[in-house]
Amino acid sequence: MLKIFKRKYIIKQLFHDVQNGIVKDGQHVNKLNGYITNINKLKNFTFVDIMDGTTSSSVKLVLSNKNNNIQNITLGDTIQLNNWNVVLTPNRTQFFELQMNSPNSTFNISHSIDLSLQYNEKNINLSTLRNTPLHKFKNNYMASLQRFRSHLELTLFNILSNKFNFIKTDPPIITTNDTEGNNETFKLTSTNSGIFPLNAPNSLNLTVSAQLHLEILAQSLSNVYSLTPCFRAERSDTGRHLTEFWMLELETTEYNTLDELVSLTKNFIISTLKDLLKNQKVVLDWDELINHNNSHKNYLPLPMDTMTTDQISDRWERIANPKNWHEIDYVDVIKELDGNSNAFTTKPPTLDTINENNINSEHEKWVSSTLFSNGFVFIKNYPKSLKPFYMKNNINNKKLQTVQCFDLIFPELGEIIGGSMREDNYEKLIPNVSQDLDWYVQLRRSGYRTSGGFGLGLERFIAYILGVKSIKDTLPFYRSAKSKVTL
Repeated sequence: MLKIFKRKYIIKQLFHDVQNGIVKDGQHVNKLNGYITNINKLKNFTFVDIMDGTTSSSVKLVLSNKNNNIQNITLGDTIQLNNWNVVLTPNRTQFFELQMNSPNSTFNISHSIDLSLQYNEKNINLSTLRNTPLHKFKNNYMASLQRFRSHLELTLFNILSNKFNFIKTDPPIITTNDTEGNNETFKLTSTNSGIFPLNAPNSLNLTVSAQLHLEILAQSLSNVYSLTPCFRAERSDTGRHLTEFWMLELETTEYNTLDELVSLTKNFIISTLKDLLKNQKVVLDWDELINHNNSHKNYLPLPMDTMTTDQISDRWERIANPKNWHEIDYVDVIKELDGNSNAFTTKPPTLDTINENNINSEHEKWVSSTLFSNGFVFIKNYPKSLKPFYMKNNINNKKLQTVQCFDLIFPELGEIIGGSMREDNYEKLIPNVSQDLDWYVQLRRSGYRTSGGFGLGLERFIAYILGVKSIKDTLPFYRSAKSKVTL
């Protein structure tokens, strides 16, 4: 016979059930566990806040000081509650609390914290916290970012699968190719130690992009996508660079012109933001985060530039509005930059040097923020000399050869998506492809369907839509050019 266990609550669900009248005043909570974040001892009672990371809110416990366990608790201890009563407190900041009003109520310390490892937000700052992974996510701000990331990933998957009919796939992380051709890969050299087969190539790479493998899959499955870690060995260590990051990439044979690919990208991002606005789960969690920190002065303050819920909603509304989206050719961008060259720290390229130098993030931000009034801008048709080998050639004059590609630029941040149509002409690919990628050329002779695709940097996307200044806060364990990896 199947054994039925009494319900174990998580704090997020408990708040929902009390708020919606599913759990009423005086009813029992059978099981709840969490870690102690605040202790306030009075003459006869002790108030204890516990959290479990499922929401930004903590649950307040009311304990009689006659309880023997009270003398032993400290910040960071994990505890388990059994059969506690819900008591509604509509006139207080938290609209309910839990009390030991039953003979069956128990309060047990599951694990006591080693005081030498105790986490106390009074004695730490955000910079230190970023490099304290054992305690990092007990901070409300850091935990909220991870909850948002989870929600966003599910939203992206659902939209791609259900609205645009894409199939999720899982390309490899270890590969022989360098997709971008910049030689900024992390090398894995095969040895006799058995880490790789003895017949493995002399040098294997951690992938910089899943694109080339997705092209194979798209030939059979039409519309495919993946969310995979990518690795770049460049030395940049700014607030918008990581050496290990996650990229949502898709490849399609259905949208087979540049205009169609741009339209797909635009509609995909707009659909994502509309879904976030409609569900409001994340906005509400952010609201709880701000309210909780405002009412608990002993917690580490939020970053000074943290956006409010209203500011986040306004930003999402702007992204979701098609009127704020624009397109411009790279040549026209160069003309606009050249006419405003005094506005930049770094001199932008000119029409004379268009094949030699690319625009940088300062120029990109100016295009989106100033030229298009904080709009979201597709810069299209870059010079072939500035882009990787796999992008499809345009038919243009010999002086300036361009390719069918785009970079999507967001205000304040710069590039957030890069995409292109793929060169489908076998003869044009041959001179530009190394021997290691012979299979990629042969794919064009295997019943090839014209394809295109793009890659979305997940951490940059999260940083922009929540207004997070350091991209390092958007993923759990960041790896950057200068970070010290200790776990």
